[in-house]
Amino acid sequence: MTMTGRCLVRVVVLSVMLAAASAGPKGRRKMKGAPSSSSDHAATKLERANDRIDKAVLAVSETVDELDLNPYFFDSMSDIGFVESTAGGTVIELVGDDTTFWRWMRIYRLYRSIIRLSVAIQCIIDAIAGGSSADHMAVYLSYEERTTEDLWKQVQNLAMNSAYNGPSPNNIAGITASATKTRATVLYEASSKFAFDLARMNEEMGESHGALKVLQSAYGDELSVRWTENSPLPGREPLVDGRFTSKHLLHWLSLIEGIQTCLTRLTSSLKEAERRASQAERIASQVDEDQKADQDPHWEDLFAVLERIEGTAAAPTSTTSSRSKKTKARRKKKQGVPSTSSDHDSEAADSIPPSLPHTATGNVGSLYDVSSYLVGDVLPRPWEDSALDLGYEMNVFVHSINNELQNMLQLLAGCLSAITDRIRAVAPSATFAVVGSAGKGMNLPLPHSDLDILATLTSDELAQFEDNERELVLPLRTNARGMQVLQMPAFPLPNGDATIKVDLVPVSDKSSGSLLDVVAVRRRPDYHRTRAMVLYLKAFLRVKSSMVDPLLSSPGVGGMSSYLLQVLVIAYVDSVPDTCANGDLRFCIVGFFGYYGKYFDFANYCIDVTSSDNRFPPKSTFTGPHFTFSSVCAVDPHDPTNNLGEMTYRISLIRKVFGAAYDDLTLNDVTLLSLFPAPVTLSGNPLF
Repeated sequence: MTMTGRCLVRVVVLSVMLAAASAGPKGRRKMKGAPSSSSDHAATKLERANDRIDKAVLAVSETVDELDLNPYFFDSMSDIGFVESTAGGTVIELVGDDTTFWRWMRIYRLYRSIIRLSVAIQCIIDAIAGGSSADHMAVYLSYEERTTEDLWKQVQNLAMNSAYNGPSPNNIAGITASATKTRATVLYEASSKFAFDLARMNEEMGESHGALKVLQSAYGDELSVRWTENSPLPGREPLVDGRFTSKHLLHWLSLIEGIQTCLTRLTSSLKEAERRASQAERIASQVDEDQKADQDPHWEDLFAVLERIEGTAAAPTSTTSSRSKKTKARRKKKQGVPSTSSDHDSEAADSIPPSLPHTATGNVGSLYDVSSYLVGDVLPRPWEDSALDLGYEMNVFVHSINNELQNMLQLLAGCLSAITDRIRAVAPSATFAVVGSAGKGMNLPLPHSDLDILATLTSDELAQFEDNERELVLPLRTNARGMQVLQMPAFPLPNGDATIKVDLVPVSDKSSGSLLDVVAVRRRPDYHRTRAMVLYLKAFLRVKSSMVDPLLSSPGVGGMSSYLLQVLVIAYVDSVPDTCANGDLRFCIVGFFGYYGKYFDFANYCIDVTSSDNRFPPKSTFTGPHFTFSSVCAVDPHDPTNNLGEMTYRISLIRKVFGAAYDDLTLNDVTLLSLFPAPVTLSGNPLF
């Protein structure tokens, strides 16, 4: 059975908000007379394309209105209650009484109810057969936590700007080919995915109906099966003494017949929306091709990127954050956030360490300094010159990490040499930089480490390298941030005993922030303390993943990425300098566990280390569904349109792990190193 997961809510919302933003009075302003120029002709075409999109979305909404879906929802919540429980309370403030949003949300709600019914039927069959329903329950729980990552990746970048900013019906000049194509693509992806999944569900409901008819024929009125308390029981289903009887079976048969009728109607409407969106996309694409010639992506030289960043660093610019100017001016909500610079006088504000800067406002220094981050004979070793003063426990931990990293430098240097030699076979003038955790010295020892390499490659050179190394690389993909990534999941290390995962990323406007992040983090005055804290928390989550949930520290599938963890650490450290600036780092780690595990309200607040006055602004001050609909809202310091926490939907479990650690450290007074077993290194020995 195909399980789509919680992220599907956001896909619905994206397509809905795309439609809602563009919906207006019937009958856009029409062009009078024949088009007087090519631009007028293009505008007329784009009007026609947007009209197709509007009609498609409206048709789907009208179909939902015509169908009575309430009997098929297996919970007793209102629509508002369902949205609050699924996507967060800020969604209600965002969408208000937008009817289009609520119609599309009800389609998702029906889909989710069908999943529950399907699993419930299977659990009944298991119970009758005398078996266990544990496997099917695991599938259901996985559905509750899992997301359709591929679907989200297809639409999130396209919807980011268009979902809330559709063309105005009173402003023909505001309709662009790019915006129209984006709107069409968002609608096409959402409607085609929904149509496919609902059609599949219709088939599965038919199979379930047949299975229930067999049970009815075999047991008749004698059917009586005990329903376990852990089964996915529909909330409205009445049971006597926890038993499922023939009466319930008849009710389910009737429900399935009604559901299939709804699914047939909805699938037909969604396929029509898919068709109209495809037409609109073709029209917009043709206009776009007529207006400009296709151009190959231009990859700047790495040093040119750095020069551009440095050249714009000192120039005062208006912020490009996703937070609206209007809401920024509102009085800040202080409840639920630790003290920040806005809560103190100017002297207190001066004591806060510098935050990670936006690309447009950060100072990354000279090229001479930056050149030390480029790949040389060995990886950077930023920890060698620092005397540890972190408290006994953290001194032991970091010393062990540093020794292990020192031992693996030769292996990684050999690995880098092999990779760069292969790249230079197709791109002799390419330059490179190690970025990510390894570039910041925040990588765990092997085998819990990987390499991110930034390289100056043209699209042709990248394609040639991919072809040459096709036995080592996966197909080129574009990640959620719009960066191209060529992944080598198992690049052999020189010793021949192990492999390492390598991500090769061409330099672009989207990827240059990864190098800036290396520079900004390593230039923090408290770099060594921040690094130690990030390493400890990464090791902690890595071990807890093996004990609690294997995906806890796996980004992209609900877990927490290293980058997000780093931002959470910096936000907390900057907010409580008196606790974290000096002395035993244990106190800062305990505070981190307590704050994010017990206190911080992820549903209503964001993390923004670029904000000088409040590291934890309300989520309501942000725009864009990728911020407001996500489980975690965390602004990327080097790309303010990107939400680092967008895929971290296992945050509730991560909070429990952090909260339990806080209790152990405060109530039971355990040591930091006793919270988890020592990670095993490449040599097979524990780290400490």
